[in-house]
Amino acid sequence: MSSIQCAIIGDSGVGKTALIRSAAHQPMSTLPTLGVDMISYIGDNVHMQCWDTSGQQRFRHIVEMFVKNCAVVIYVFDATSEKSFESIVQWHQQQHSDKKYFAVCNKVDLPQAQPEKYKEILRRDCPDITFIAASALQNAESVMHEIATSLANQQDQAQTERECCIVVWQYYKNKKRVYCTVKCSG
Repeated sequence: MSSIQCAIIGDSGVGKTALIRSAAHQPMSTLPTLGVDMISYIGDNVHMQCWDTSGQQRFRHIVEMFVKNCAVVIYVFDATSEKSFESIVQWHQQQHSDKKYFAVCNKVDLPQAQPEKYKEILRRDCPDITFIAASALQNAESVMHEIATSLANQQDQAQTERECCIVVWQYYKNKKRVYCTVKCSG
């Protein structure tokens, strides 16, 4: 089982802590996260070390340090708050890396939620973000399972590419040629 570090970011009050705690079967908290809290989620083939970050502006520099060292960023925003959605878009515009990105539209169980509106905007403006509609109170575990499965599939594909590369290289090496595909890494 591989281990992946994830940063969960978004504005205060959007439900980041509720989402991950509910999925990890940990007790809910009504207190805001101060700085960063680590919560583990174990999927079928992936152990996700999730850094639940504070949405408060005064902790932004701490959050940025954790995001820099994570392979996965999970943006969480409130389906009833355009401001929280705009915040994750701003966060994403500052990212320039090959991380895997997810946007969790939380609180879709509320009557004023507009998840389809946000899904279309992300599809158009940020195609590298995988959109997931959620309610921390109803389907948090299935949301985290979907993310973990996506990450496990991505790792399986990368492992297959590395194995293919090694086989091709060994074959040609035995024939006095050295050859490796561009997909080879490691």
